[in-house]
Amino acid sequence: MRIITFHHNHSSNKGGIEFLIKHLKRVAARIEVSFTEVFHDAPKNSTLLRDEIKLSNNRSRHRLSKIQENIILYNFFSKVKVSEPTVFFCFSPKYLLFIPKVFKNKVKIIVVQANKISLVCRTLGKLGIKKNLEYIDAYTVYTEYDKEELLNYFPELDGKISVIPRGCRIETATRPREMSKKLVTIARIHEKQKNFSGMLKAFELLPEGFSLDIYGDGDKNEISELLERIGHTKNVCFKGPTSDVSETLSDYSIFLMTSKYEGFGQTLIEARSQGLPVVVFDSFEALPWIIEHEYNGFIVPYNEYKLFSDAIEILSNDKIVYNTFSSNALEMASQTEQSYVTELWISLLKEVFDEK
Repeated sequence: MRIITFHHNHSSNKGGIEFLIKHLKRVAARIEVSFTEVFHDAPKNSTLLRDEIKLSNNRSRHRLSKIQENIILYNFFSKVKVSEPTVFFCFSPKYLLFIPKVFKNKVKIIVVQANKISLVCRTLGKLGIKKNLEYIDAYTVYTEYDKEELLNYFPELDGKISVIPRGCRIETATRPREMSKKLVTIARIHEKQKNFSGMLKAFELLPEGFSLDIYGDGDKNEISELLERIGHTKNVCFKGPTSDVSETLSDYSIFLMTSKYEGFGQTLIEARSQGLPVVVFDSFEALPWIIEHEYNGFIVPYNEYKLFSDAIEILSNDKIVYNTFSSNALEMASQTEQSYVTELWISLLKEVFDEK
């Protein structure tokens, strides 16, 4: 068996899909099959492995560049020789519009959810599914909520959808956290999605004694704008990227997320795995599967800043409540441990190739 993946970015980039590609590489090594990663973009000075194929050097965001990239994508896969059972992982159904039929006829195709279903099923994504229903052998989603929503768009996919959550990047902690007023978030620095301004509004409603540290990386202009925002708020600090998430989270007690939308919420399962209760705006479908309201965190109606700050205070003022939430977080972390998710991927690959 051979596995081929295509995603616009190389797996050395930071992000949930990039981490998933790394995970799939480990799955391939576990079952001893070859793995080829195909992509357009990689960080500068990246060292590529033998089976990592970069299609272009085009970093332009103009419409023409996207057309050029899609032509390059089509031409590349029209020349790929398929001489053994091959599964093709595609992280957006829109890309199936630019994969030649000669290739699709020879492989098994697994489409992997990379964003919330309502975003995936916009014009090109919806067209990609509609035009390729006969080629899609499996479609993986993060939760049962996502499965139900996808079936609302495409009941024809019934029987092909598998629920496979993202695996957590870090080992589950062995004991609950200690209560404190140290708050943290880890996120890509991108205001339009992550809504740091909303987080600051909620933080400013807290009494004295709380601190908030923001970790992440992003465009230098986005970082400059964030630094300007937090410069007006006492006890808020931007820490830059972290290379050791579990070590970083060990210094804090509560994890915050104020995103306008998410695909899955990778950082939430990481916080959960370390026993951190979470306070989060209700802004994406997978959220209730990761955070159970008033069990391991608080899900707050979007942009209800006072309710958000009230939830933080509840977790910071009662040790019994805090310890219960922290223990519950660790209990739920088993759902996304890498070993468990790996077995789900292996089972799906066997199912796609009708192996018992």
